Amino acid sequence: MNKCIIIGKIEKAFQLFKDEGTQEHLMYNGSRLYATTIDVTRVSGIVDKITVAIPEKLYTETISERIIVRGSLRTFNDSRHKLILYVLAESISPANDVHDTNLLTLSGNLCKKTVFRKTPLGREITELLIANNQYDNDGHSIPSYIPSICWNANARAAEAYSVGDWLLVKGRIQSRVYEKTNDSGESTEYTVNELSIGRIIKHNRPIVSITHD
Repeated sequence: MNKCIIIGKIEKAFQLFKDEGTQEHLMYNGSRLYATTIDVTRVSGIVDKITVAIPEKLYTETISERIIVRGSLRTFNDSRHKLILYVLAESISPANDVHDTNLLTLSGNLCKKTVFRKTPLGREITELLIANNQYDNDGHSIPSYIPSICWNANARAAEAYSVGDWLLVKGRIQSRVYEKTNDSGESTEYTVNELSIGRIIKHNRPIVSITHD
């Protein structure tokens, strides 16, 4: 299970999706991918910036400013060893007067030991890494490793999960900005994405343990 629906505003025109390190075009089922950033505004007013990629067959220069994207959440490690999260679109359509939406349902194995902590304000949070497998047209497995977080009661429950547990989660894709300072004192701003879990269920079914460093 890996289904999401994203409704929001296109931040910039679609461009060929490339590995920023090698500048190689990213492909899916033999088709080049085009990508852009979609701005999705929460009820609180915070804007999540989500990378959306579409196969070349869906690409058109006349895509409307606001769109509905249906697809799945994917990841890949680029040549700089940076984990990139993006939505691989299965369909796109004009949004018109539809409200911004950011919904994801995902199942997969917990593939790394959970990390439980408290924020400076005392909120409980658990970090998880969930492995989800999708398949290409030839039946080859395409694993994605989804960095995820959950809060409070969900965080306390998830703290006890073990590597290999099979999980069903519902939530949204969120973005956050942080600054990194290099040795010369220069600061660079980065945007990272993760899955913010609103509901999490551990299923009892036999699963071969999966690990990911």
